Amino acid sequence: MAKAENVDITSPSRRAVIAGATALATGAAANVAAIVTASPAEQDPIIGAIERHRRLWIEFGESAVGDDDLSDGAGDAAQEALVNLVSITPTTIPGCVAMLRYCHQVTAVDNHGSAGELFGGYTRVHAVAADLLLRLADRIEAGNGVLLPMPTLVRQQQNDDPVYAVIQQNLDAWANLDAEASALDQAGTPEAEERLSMLQDAVSKAEEGLVNVEPTTLAGVRDLFAYLAECEAKGRGFAGCYVDEEDPALKWKRGDGSFTYFVHKNAAEALDRMTV
Repeated sequence: MAKAENVDITSPSRRAVIAGATALATGAAANVAAIVTASPAEQDPIIGAIERHRRLWIEFGESAVGDDDLSDGAGDAAQEALVNLVSITPTTIPGCVAMLRYCHQVTAVDNHGSAGELFGGYTRVHAVAADLLLRLADRIEAGNGVLLPMPTLVRQQQNDDPVYAVIQQNLDAWANLDAEASALDQAGTPEAEERLSMLQDAVSKAEEGLVNVEPTTLAGVRDLFAYLAECEAKGRGFAGCYVDEEDPALKWKRGDGSFTYFVHKNAAEALDRMTV
């Protein structure tokens, strides 16, 4: 389970870069290879983009032990490949799974570097990540029929997917804070400050729900992504970092990750379960 935590952001060392390249050379490659083997006739374009970034990231890791100019050039090439990767919309749900899982792996090895900032930032869902989530949501919707618009879907959805309760909790927490924040701030009394703090804590708890929820339906994945993109449009913040209580080894023994690290992980696992 992810819990919000404040941590100092530091640049990855050369050793960390090499370790990250090694990680992408193993786990990501195996996952991509399995999907390519499963559907060679209709290969999703995202697979090639993933392979290209993985190769360039490995080259960046190898160059980090040598010339700085060479390393900078390799790093720029890898970052350009990553920007290109997230601009592609997968054509299949397995492609969505591959993309989410790879994004999760990239942020795991470069959580506080340029890749981590591209996907998540540290105060809210980054615009690039929001755009990616919304495009993936549209792709899932295209294969799953027309879904209800936000926010009315929360009150009308009749299945048991936990996503909808979590979204509703978040909507309610923000509505309560928006309704009282200005008056409480102006009052400035100890009681008002205590009430404001309580409302802010409720928002934080609701945000942790969004980080931790595991959808059980394709509609739930789609609507979670759509809601997160809506949060970005409204400029609503998330904690700078979350600690993974189930994986303390995350981020080179530090145990923390950006908001989208957990979103990518949970959604990929959910889609995997639904499409096996």
